[in-house]
Amino acid sequence: MKYMLVLLILGLLMTSAAAQEPLTSDFQPPQGADLQSPNESPGHFRLLTATSEDGLTFTPTGNLITDQANVPDMVLDENGRLFLYFTGWQLGGRQNATAVAISDDLGETWVFKYLQLEGFDRAPLVDPDIVLLQDGTFRLFGTSAIGQKKLGIVYAEGTDGIHFKKIGTALEAPDSTVDSTTFFLGDQWHMLTLPARQGDQLYSTSSDGKTFTFQTSLKFESFFMANGVVVEGGFRLYGFSFSEAAFGSFFSVDGQSWEKESGVRLAYDPESPLEDQYIKDPAIQQLPDGTYLMVYVTRIPV
Repeated sequence: MKYMLVLLILGLLMTSAAAQEPLTSDFQPPQGADLQSPNESPGHFRLLTATSEDGLTFTPTGNLITDQANVPDMVLDENGRLFLYFTGWQLGGRQNATAVAISDDLGETWVFKYLQLEGFDRAPLVDPDIVLLQDGTFRLFGTSAIGQKKLGIVYAEGTDGIHFKKIGTALEAPDSTVDSTTFFLGDQWHMLTLPARQGDQLYSTSSDGKTFTFQTSLKFESFFMANGVVVEGGFRLYGFSFSEAAFGSFFSVDGQSWEKESGVRLAYDPESPLEDQYIKDPAIQQLPDGTYLMVYVTRIPV
C-alpha cells in the first residue's frame, strides 16, 4: 500500500513537472527604439516593473522587460506562471504584433513567445486584455476589425496561454471602440473601452463574459483606466494621467460607480535614465505572497 502511495505521489510530481516544462524564447527582445517607426507605435515604448506591499505605493525596480512594446496586461496561473501580453514592434521576424512574455520566477526573468492566433487572417489583434477563467481557460480580448470600416473588441480562447482560437465579437459600438479592460465583479462581467475619437470611456456589461452591451459613458477625471485587481469588498482600477504624470486608482463595489482613492500609486521620474516624458498603461498582478507586481509603459529615452 505504501509502495502504491509513493508511486501515486511520484506520478503527481511528474505530471506537475511536465506541465511546467522550461520554455525557450521564440525571439530575442529588441533593444532601443525604432526611430523609423510611427511616433505612437510600440517602437517608441518600453516595459518596466515596479513592486508594492499593499497595491497602493509602488517602487520602481529598475528592471527592463523589453523595448519596443506597449499596452501590457498579465495573469498568474494556478502553477505560479506569469503571462504578460503586449503589442510589440520588432519581434524577431514579426512586426507590430501581439506576443506574450512568460515568467516562472514571478517576473525576475522572462521567456518571449509568439502568440499563435487562429482566425485572425484578415485583421490582427492588438491591445491585449487577458482574463483567466476558473476552469483554466485563457480568454484574450483585443482590438480588431469589425466589419469593413470599424474597430471593435473581439475575443479568442486557449488553454496554454500561447495558442488561441478566435471565437467572436465581444463588443461592437455604433462607432469604433478600442483598448478594452475586462473584469468580473458582483456576478457580472464589466468592460471599459475607449472611443476611437476623444471622449469618455465606454462602459459595457455581460452576463457570460462573451457578448457585451453598452450601458453608459464614464469619466475618471483626467485619468484613462488601464487594468485592475480584486480587493476586499470590490475592485480597484489603475489609471494614468498625462497632466499629472502619474498613476492613480479608483475603487468600485459594482463596476459602474467609482471613487478615486487618495494619493499617487507611482509617479513619472524625470531623473530616471529609463523613463522619458511620462508613464502609462499599468498592468498589476497580486503575487502568491500578497505583494503586487506592476508592469508599466514609458517612452524610450533617445
